[in-house]
Amino acid sequence: MVEKAILEELAEFAVGISFEEIPEPVIRQANRCFLDLIGCFWGGLAVEQNQKLLALALETNPKPEATVWGMGSKAGIA
Repeated sequence: MVEKAILEELAEFAVGISFEEIPEPVIRQANRCFLDLIGCFWGGLAVEQNQKLLALALETNPKPEATVWGMGSKAGIA
């Protein structure tokens, strides 16, 4: 018998759970983490060196496959 990878088990769990089953404290914490992510992103976007890195990523991989947050453009997924 082949053992499942942890990622497979996590994926099955995520697919099988309904929103109503998630405890309220977990939802609150997930919301806080998401807001923290957005705040860190916007703060980092203002740093000049990060703007240069984003421009380099767009130049290096210009395929319009994925939206680049805060740039109004798309780049390759790589």
